[in-house]
Amino acid sequence: MSIGNPINIPDIVQLFNDRVDGFTRNGSGYLLGWIDSLTASFVRYRPLGAGSFCPTPTWINAKHAVVNVKNKNDNKCFVWSLLAHLYPANDHLDRVQNYVKYENTLNVEGLQFPLQVKDITKFEKLNPTIAVHCIAADENQKSFAILHLSPQAHMRPHVVTLLLLDDPDKPENHHYVYVKNLSRLLGQRNNHNGKSYACLSCLQVFQTERVLKEHERHCLIHKPQQVTYPDPDQPDQCKLTYTSASTSIHVIFTMFVILRLISCIILTRRPVKVTS
Repeated sequence: MSIGNPINIPDIVQLFNDRVDGFTRNGSGYLLGWIDSLTASFVRYRPLGAGSFCPTPTWINAKHAVVNVKNKNDNKCFVWSLLAHLYPANDHLDRVQNYVKYENTLNVEGLQFPLQVKDITKFEKLNPTIAVHCIAADENQKSFAILHLSPQAHMRPHVVTLLLLDDPDKPENHHYVYVKNLSRLLGQRNNHNGKSYACLSCLQVFQTERVLKEHERHCLIHKPQQVTYPDPDQPDQCKLTYTSASTSIHVIFTMFVILRLISCIILTRRPVKVTS
């Protein structure tokens, strides 16, 4: 559905019926008797891409772990953030002027800006020496989630971590910033005061590089994932509960069966031949 093309209810109903028929023909053994209700929800599609500059949230800025390039006149924050890693400036890291002269070192042929997260793979194919690791910030939970992790993250010479920010004034606008210190950005996940090491695949933080390498042997064989823990300051989140009582199984009785093997000696009679 788009502007000028209203939704077609009969087509949706027909598609639903076709799928039900296909499910039945494939030998599921089930038959659809009736439908009590059918609810359709619609939301406006907003591609997850990034555009012009937006300020860094205070709780992230206080970590001094990111470089937010102020590209107020274009939508190339993805490019400027990558160049901030590849060609770090000596001062005024947030100025576009520090990176303009290196813009042609990246191959962006055929890419459209602002670049959507789903198109990062296309950029990596055009630039075989760069692997991108992109995460997003959760303002409410003060945490982070993985949006993209290149399969070649541990094989290419340049691995760049980007953080995708939401613009509080323009919900449709997002903005890439360069993460110069991932362990510092994730530092609240442990109580270690020294240097720490973060896993790109699950964002867990470790105190030594040796432990990280041992962890990655098992973690990197899976797709990116994230472990979340309940807030210890909210006891209700720390309780294990469930609401589907109807699915619980009531134990009516218990039966114990003991099987024993009994050995038997069987005597057989043999005919005796009598001779005189």
